Amino acid sequence: MKNLYLALVEALSNLGIFAYVDFNYGQLKETEPSIAYPAALIKINIPSVVEHQKSFIEESANFEILIVSKQIGDTNNLTTEEIRANSLAYLDSVEAVRNVLQGTHFADSSSISYKGATEQDLRKGLKTIALRFEVSYVVQIASS
Repeated sequence: MKNLYLALVEALSNLGIFAYVDFNYGQLKETEPSIAYPAALIKINIPSVVEHQKSFIEESANFEILIVSKQIGDTNNLTTEEIRANSLAYLDSVEAVRNVLQGTHFADSSSISYKGATEQDLRKGLKTIALRFEVSYVVQIASS
Protein backbone atom coordinates (compact mmCIF):
# COMPACT_ATOMS: atom_id res chain seq x y z
CA MET A 1 0.00 0.00 0.00
CA LYS A 2 2.85 2.36 0.83
CA ASN A 3 4.44 1.97 -2.62
CA LEU A 4 1.09 2.62 -4.33
CA TYR A 5 0.53 5.73 -2.22
CA LEU A 6 4.02 7.08 -2.96
CA ALA A 7 3.61 6.40 -6.68
CA LEU A 8 0.29 8.26 -6.67
CA VAL A 9 1.73 11.23 -4.77
CA GLU A 10 4.59 11.45 -7.25
CA ALA A 11 2.31 11.21 -10.32
CA LEU A 12 -0.12 13.80 -8.95
CA SER A 13 2.64 16.16 -7.82
CA ASN A 14 4.34 15.94 -11.23
CA LEU A 15 1.17 17.25 -12.88
CA GLY A 16 1.95 20.62 -11.31
CA ILE A 17 -1.72 21.49 -10.77
CA PHE A 18 -2.21 20.57 -7.10
CA ALA A 19 -1.11 22.69 -4.17
CA TYR A 20 -1.72 19.79 -1.76
CA VAL A 21 -1.59 15.98 -2.12
CA ASP A 22 -2.20 13.66 0.85
CA PHE A 23 -4.15 10.72 2.17
CA ASN A 24 -7.84 11.51 2.62
CA TYR A 25 -8.38 11.25 6.36
CA GLY A 26 -11.41 13.48 6.62
CA GLN A 27 -9.74 16.88 6.26
CA LEU A 28 -12.88 18.33 4.64
CA LYS A 29 -14.89 17.49 7.76
CA GLU A 30 -12.81 19.92 9.81
CA THR A 31 -14.29 23.35 10.56
CA GLU A 32 -11.37 24.95 8.73
CA PRO A 33 -9.63 22.30 6.63
CA SER A 34 -5.86 22.64 6.86
CA ILE A 35 -5.23 22.00 3.17
CA ALA A 36 -4.31 24.16 0.19
CA TYR A 37 -6.41 24.27 -2.98
CA PRO A 38 -6.58 22.72 -5.43
CA ALA A 39 -5.99 19.46 -3.58
CA ALA A 40 -5.89 15.75 -4.37
CA LEU A 41 -6.82 13.46 -1.49
CA ILE A 42 -6.09 9.73 -1.77
CA LYS A 43 -8.03 6.82 -0.27
CA ILE A 44 -6.75 3.25 -0.83
CA ASN A 45 -8.61 -0.02 -0.17
CA ILE A 46 -7.28 -3.54 -0.65
CA PRO A 47 -10.36 -5.75 -0.85
CA SER A 48 -8.57 -8.93 -1.96
CA VAL A 49 -5.20 -10.62 -1.60
CA VAL A 50 -3.93 -13.82 -3.23
CA GLU A 51 -0.98 -15.68 -1.71
CA HIS A 52 1.52 -17.34 -4.06
CA GLN A 53 3.86 -20.04 -2.69
CA LYS A 54 4.10 -18.30 0.70
CA SER A 55 6.80 -16.02 -0.74
CA PHE A 56 4.75 -13.23 -2.26
CA ILE A 57 1.21 -11.95 -2.41
CA GLU A 58 -0.79 -10.15 -5.06
CA GLU A 59 -2.88 -7.32 -3.71
CA SER A 60 -5.85 -6.03 -5.66
CA ALA A 61 -6.38 -2.40 -4.74
CA ASN A 62 -9.05 0.09 -5.57
CA PHE A 63 -8.32 3.70 -4.86
CA GLU A 64 -10.02 7.04 -5.05
CA ILE A 65 -8.52 10.41 -5.87
CA LEU A 66 -10.73 13.17 -4.48
CA ILE A 67 -10.06 16.35 -6.41
CA VAL A 68 -10.97 19.42 -4.37
CA SER A 69 -11.13 22.94 -5.82
CA LYS A 70 -12.60 26.17 -4.56
CA GLN A 71 -15.76 27.09 -6.39
CA ILE A 72 -14.76 30.13 -8.42
CA GLY A 73 -18.01 31.35 -9.91
CA ASP A 74 -21.27 30.47 -11.54
CA THR A 75 -21.72 27.80 -14.20
CA ASN A 76 -25.36 28.35 -15.09
CA ASN A 77 -26.76 29.26 -18.51
CA LEU A 78 -27.18 32.93 -17.52
CA THR A 79 -23.46 33.32 -16.76
CA THR A 80 -21.17 34.83 -19.35
CA GLU A 81 -19.11 32.36 -21.34
CA GLU A 82 -15.86 33.72 -19.89
CA ILE A 83 -16.98 33.32 -16.27
CA ARG A 84 -18.43 29.87 -16.96
CA ALA A 85 -15.19 28.70 -18.64
CA ASN A 86 -13.18 29.89 -15.64
CA SER A 87 -15.60 28.24 -13.21
CA LEU A 88 -15.38 24.92 -15.06
CA ALA A 89 -11.57 24.90 -15.15
CA TYR A 90 -11.49 22.40 -12.26
CA LEU A 91 -12.74 19.79 -14.74
CA ASP A 92 -9.41 20.12 -16.57
CA SER A 93 -7.67 18.73 -13.47
CA VAL A 94 -10.10 15.80 -13.46
CA GLU A 95 -9.13 14.97 -17.05
CA ALA A 96 -5.43 15.43 -16.28
CA VAL A 97 -5.56 12.97 -13.36
CA ARG A 98 -7.52 10.43 -15.39
CA ASN A 99 -5.11 10.72 -18.30
CA VAL A 100 -1.92 10.49 -16.26
CA LEU A 101 -3.03 7.43 -14.25
CA GLN A 102 -5.05 5.39 -16.79
CA GLY A 103 -2.87 2.57 -18.12
CA THR A 104 0.26 3.45 -16.15
CA HIS A 105 2.32 1.05 -14.04
CA PHE A 106 4.38 1.39 -10.88
CA ALA A 107 6.94 -1.11 -9.55
CA ASP A 108 5.42 -4.62 -9.89
CA SER A 109 1.89 -3.54 -10.75
CA SER A 110 -0.58 -4.23 -13.50
CA SER A 111 -1.76 -1.20 -15.42
CA ILE A 112 -3.97 1.19 -13.50
CA SER A 113 -7.55 1.08 -14.71
CA TYR A 114 -9.91 4.09 -14.52
CA LYS A 115 -13.36 3.04 -13.25
CA GLY A 116 -15.38 6.26 -13.14
CA ALA A 117 -16.01 9.50 -11.32
CA THR A 118 -18.62 10.92 -8.98
CA GLU A 119 -19.23 14.55 -8.13
CA GLN A 120 -19.72 14.95 -4.40
CA ASP A 121 -21.24 17.77 -2.36
CA LEU A 122 -19.02 17.61 0.71
CA ARG A 123 -18.61 21.24 1.63
CA LYS A 124 -20.21 24.50 0.51
CA GLY A 125 -17.87 26.55 -1.66
CA LEU A 126 -15.83 23.57 -2.84
CA LYS A 127 -16.10 21.46 -5.99
CA THR A 128 -15.22 17.84 -5.24
CA ILE A 129 -14.99 14.98 -7.70
CA ALA A 130 -13.95 11.46 -6.73
CA LEU A 131 -12.14 9.47 -9.44
CA ARG A 132 -12.04 5.69 -8.94
CA PHE A 133 -9.27 3.38 -10.14
CA GLU A 134 -8.16 -0.25 -9.75
CA VAL A 135 -4.74 -1.89 -9.85
CA SER A 136 -3.05 -5.07 -8.65
CA TYR A 137 0.56 -5.50 -7.66
CA VAL A 138 2.97 -8.04 -6.19
CA VAL A 139 4.42 -7.75 -2.71
CA GLN A 140 7.34 -9.90 -1.53
CA ILE A 141 6.78 -11.45 1.91
CA ALA A 142 9.79 -11.07 4.18
CA SER A 143 11.16 -14.44 5.27
CA SER A 144 11.61 -14.90 8.99
